[in-house]
Amino acid sequence: PVSETEEFSIRILCASELIGSVIGKSGANVRRVEQQTGARIKVQEIDKDASGERLIIVSSNEIPTEPISPTIEALILLHDKVSAPSEKHHSSTTVQGLLYHQTKLVVFLGKVGR
Repeated sequence: PVSETEEFSIRILCASELIGSVIGKSGANVRRVEQQTGARIKVQEIDKDASGERLIIVSSNEIPTEPISPTIEALILLHDKVSAPSEKHHSSTTVQGLLYHQTKLVVFLGKVGR
């Protein structure tokens, strides 16, 4: 029997000052992660005047019962760039907004907790 795929996406917030290192020169980092994982990555501006943050949407069509999620794999590869210390605040502490679907929480925590 063929398993049906479902769209799975994670949305994270990234400080605008870090978005260049996430995207890479001419989008090189995004393309590399997309090719490596099969996930899709989109970067969107939120409200220019409000938060100074960008929304990164990482998504893929996945089989829910598969133990490896291309979306989460891509998120892990992007994590260091998204969570780099802020030069503006000279701090090694970062705050990120992360929205995820509850069915993938165990997979995500398992990967990050290595």
